[in-house]
Amino acid sequence: MNGKLKFGSAFLVLLAAGVLLGFMLSDSSRVNMVSVNEQLAHSNRVDVVVIRNGVVIYNYSTHNIVVLNGSTWVKDFLRLGATGAMNATDDVAVGNNTTPTTSQTKLNTECTTANLTRQSCTPTNINATAYSVLYQRIASGTIKVNATSLHHSPVSNSAGNVVAIASITQASLISGDTLKVT
Repeated sequence: MNGKLKFGSAFLVLLAAGVLLGFMLSDSSRVNMVSVNEQLAHSNRVDVVVIRNGVVIYNYSTHNIVVLNGSTWVKDFLRLGATGAMNATDDVAVGNNTTPTTSQTKLNTECTTANLTRQSCTPTNINATAYSVLYQRIASGTIKVNATSLHHSPVSNSAGNVVAIASITQASLISGDTLKVT
């Protein structure tokens, strides 16, 4: 009986140590997961700059929303891998859309004038999980912009290919102003 008691006590001590070690390991991995999520939380940043005569007259940073169409496209791309490079998400548009919603299929009132049409941009890798694109155009007229969007089609004002939209404070451009969106 005494031998069974010693064995049972040793078993309980090992069990308690295992539970404690498991809790400590799961707690530290949870901290790492939060750290990764914090890094990813900033991947949807949008910066908009207007330059007039070499001077920055407008500088605004915000975050966009991923619309339903965009999340479906990402899911399909990850699931099927069928879209490939010809449909890369590197096309940027600007326009007017003060309250974007996740159900939008295009940027409302996309600019199609003043040389501010949708543009295919060159992607630049930021790290293993993120890239950025630079939209840079020189306005050829007077126009106001309060939104920007990311697409996987270069066709201006087309629907069904918007991935993300950002609402910004209104930027007023005149002919010769440079508009940069990253």
